[in-house]
Amino acid sequence: MKNWNKTAWALAMLCGALFTLHGQSYTQAANPEELRLFPHQEFQAGEYLEYRVHFGKMSAGRGSLWLKDGEEYNGRSTYLLTMRLWTNDFFSSFYRVDDVMTSILDREGLFPWGYERILREGKFKAFRKARFDPLNARAFEGKDTLAVPSYSQDVLSIIYYVRTLDLKVGQKIDLDSYIDKNVYPLTMTVEKQEKIEVPAGKFDCLLLVPGKRPGSTEELKGEMWIWLSMDDRRLPVRIKSRAPLGSVRMELDKVKIEN
Repeated sequence: MKNWNKTAWALAMLCGALFTLHGQSYTQAANPEELRLFPHQEFQAGEYLEYRVHFGKMSAGRGSLWLKDGEEYNGRSTYLLTMRLWTNDFFSSFYRVDDVMTSILDREGLFPWGYERILREGKFKAFRKARFDPLNARAFEGKDTLAVPSYSQDVLSIIYYVRTLDLKVGQKIDLDSYIDKNVYPLTMTVEKQEKIEVPAGKFDCLLLVPGKRPGSTEELKGEMWIWLSMDDRRLPVRIKSRAPLGSVRMELDKVKIEN
């Protein structure tokens, strides 16, 4: 099931758990006061979302998203956004997954300063780490310095950025998604309004579908559908991705505030 790793950009948006980033920043912003401001009230530190995960029709495990207070970074206050996706005992008996990703999310501008990923998928294990310089449009990963669009989002922070937007059916939002030294120019389309039922309850939702931006040469690995609630919280109620080996569906089960 090596293809699970190939579609990690999609699966990564589905998880959450505690993991502490450490070390110093790769770059100091030349003038932090020039960084963008993005007021929001849809979520707060302590929000914990837990999901039931299905692979095809089979119950596969759990996923979670956890937003916490982060430490000051480059003179800016931050959130520590963590995700986790893990398989249950039955699924783990033939293919165990326990993936964790943590993003340093600027509290005022809702852009990432960096992320770390720990992948444990069957016998495959990997560690990924990147840092961003949004003012100078650069990313740092390993020994490489890469030119990227300003305010590129990692795959985890995208959902929290989109939750703050004033969304309408038919709207198209351009985003630049960075993962593992690659930038994917995306267009997120608000397809329709839909009422859905998940373990956490019934929700009126907007269905968002990310796709390749017209003119881009980067091919996306897999497909994804995101249902955001239409209330003030804009909760990610259901997330579905389709990979070469089948579909993965996550449905919201628990919503709570953790200290």
